[in-house]
Amino acid sequence: NWIDQAGGRTAAFDFTTKGVLQAAVDNQYWRLKVGNGPAGVIGWWPSRAVTFVDNHDTGSSQNYWPFPGGKVMQGYAYILTHPGVPSVFWDHYFDWGLTDDIRELMRVRKDNGIHSESPVNILEARGDLYAAIIDNKVAMKIGPGSWWPGTGWTLRASGNDYAVWERNGAKSLPSHDSQLIAEARPNPASGSTELQLQLPAAGRYTIRLLDLNGRRLRTVTQSSASKAGSQRLSLDLADYPPGVYLIRVGMEKHFSTTKLIIR
Repeated sequence: NWIDQAGGRTAAFDFTTKGVLQAAVDNQYWRLKVGNGPAGVIGWWPSRAVTFVDNHDTGSSQNYWPFPGGKVMQGYAYILTHPGVPSVFWDHYFDWGLTDDIRELMRVRKDNGIHSESPVNILEARGDLYAAIIDNKVAMKIGPGSWWPGTGWTLRASGNDYAVWERNGAKSLPSHDSQLIAEARPNPASGSTELQLQLPAAGRYTIRLLDLNGRRLRTVTQSSASKAGSQRLSLDLADYPPGVYLIRVGMEKHFSTTKLIIR
């Protein structure tokens, strides 16, 4: 009503999407789809929908209607890949230790030109999973259910029960992998492998071991900066069963993902 009464000249916080998203992460992901499109104001007038996970009223010290704490990144994986005008809560970004994860989702949105009216193709909306392709450039999933977009996609961001991919060769994408190179040798490996890196610049890098659904199994973060050039690091694989995994290395705007087979 607010948007209508203002003649469409203003936007409004999309409390409907927040409410639906909050219910969805409790294994009710089917709620995110209405008809053929997203639920909430983003499915009706997305260019006027300001999406959010929490704000100073719902979260923080007032805490009137907080998003489930352990599932906040699922919320950001949704709003930062979908249409609408997403906003990020100060506390989540600066106080919760989520800066790098949220910033990477922002980069995915910016790199791929996702905007307030980007089209959404919802591929799964069931109890344990929501998956969609946005603007034919970005694929995402939230929920514990297994899903991946198939060949032709590169994993950009992932965490507990969320993953985001971008289409290979999209014109708007910078060539991240050509700047940072990561190779595991031996591969296939058993017990351990050596990760051989070629760093484009000095700085700290983060290594993440993921399964094929984007679930983060292990994270290694440097305590001090490395020089540009060749680096080597041994990875202990003794705790992981045989299968196919992904190793993702990131530093600032540079990323590289390589497949690892454990025997």
